[in-house]
Amino acid sequence: MEAHVTLNGILARVREATLELHHFESNEADWNLVVQLDGDLPELRMSGTVVTPTEPGLAQLRIAFIDEPRSVIVDGATGGLTNGGHDIFFAAMLNGERARLEGQVELEWCGVAWGSRSQRVVLSLDLEAAVKRVA
Repeated sequence: MEAHVTLNGILARVREATLELHHFESNEADWNLVVQLDGDLPELRMSGTVVTPTEPGLAQLRIAFIDEPRSVIVDGATGGLTNGGHDIFFAAMLNGERARLEGQVELEWCGVAWGSRSQRVVLSLDLEAAVKRVA
């Protein structure tokens, strides 16, 4: 299957992906992931910290923020995505100018309407991203 992102059952094909690594040589580097998509989910943007910065090799990416999509409809209601205050990780295989991200995490969806209850939604990634290093 080609590179894709699935969010709460919505499948989107990856057009382009970039993983920015900030001050990677430090004990806990930062990262930003920007994924341009086709379909009902036009963009995915997340950021966080790199817990185990190793290269080449496997790096653990802790999700801090989900910036896009800004709103997600679940059961007809609009809400936003968060990490729910939990440590949620993706693994990235870093190899020079490319990174392989593959896996599945549960995010918390929080409705914006009064009385909405939060619930878990699944985010799955299967993609390669260009790596950009930022000092």
